[in-house]
Amino acid sequence: AGEGRIGTKEFWQVQKRRPWPAQVDLVTPYKMVYLIRHGECIADQCSMEERRSNQNLQDCGLTEKGVKDSKEFSAKMTEKHMNAVELVVSSPLKRALHSA
Repeated sequence: AGEGRIGTKEFWQVQKRRPWPAQVDLVTPYKMVYLIRHGECIADQCSMEERRSNQNLQDCGLTEKGVKDSKEFSAKMTEKHMNAVELVVSSPLKRALHSA
């Protein structure tokens, strides 16, 4: 590792000490990027064989748990964070759009 760099293990130790969601100073000229995976979808409850053979599972919606998890995540996002959002990029699949 070069001078001033930390390893992956040290990076995650620092991240664990940060409050969530990350405290963002909206004056600082940098962008915060959130990568958020969709909530649990119906296909997640099926076997890989079922997913491959059933076309309806290719673009399915969220389960009740997936909807609940998505709502819980959005509740954690403060008004300050939501006002800072400039762009939301999502897959066109139902599960991603429902989560976005």
